[in-house]
Amino acid sequence: MKSQLGFTFMEMMVALLITAVLTASALPVLRHFYENTQDEAALGQLMDAIRLAKTTVTTLRKPVSLCLIENQAACSGGQGRGYLVFVDESADGVPKAREKIILMSQAQFRRASLRWRAFPFHRNHMLLLPYNLTHGDNGTFWYCREALAVWAVMISQSGRMRTSYPDADGIIKDAHGKPLSCEKTDN
Repeated sequence: MKSQLGFTFMEMMVALLITAVLTASALPVLRHFYENTQDEAALGQLMDAIRLAKTTVTTLRKPVSLCLIENQAACSGGQGRGYLVFVDESADGVPKAREKIILMSQAQFRRASLRWRAFPFHRNHMLLLPYNLTHGDNGTFWYCREALAVWAVMISQSGRMRTSYPDADGIIKDAHGKPLSCEKTDN
């Protein structure tokens, strides 16, 4: 009797079935890992943009704004899927044709969005002044994925950044203890 040199059809099907089951069980873990990696990359990119704005203010000695955008070069208010850093000579948070755009980051967040809240005064942008202070208030950027706040960057009046993550209840609170909401708004 000759020795067998291959696999039977049944052995191949069992091996393929085992591979398929293992792959299917690993997909949710891989998706979670991928989303966490994207979330942390978005955090790093936003913090780099804030540092760039601070460096530009120091270098040029002119006001610089960072605002959230939905479409190119138009600030969208308190929420967006990208951001714009520009020299804001008029200090009004509105990019004008003569004002230099330093950085535009669009469509970074396919399934997520950024939010911004300034306090005690409501502003739709973060304005850094030449003496490297924010425009008289603190603020918070937070990142929402699927209606959940994933992280927040709180910025003091002096421009210092602090990162915050959800507590045991899954809630991120701003510096005044107010929960950060990811509900859709009209602005």
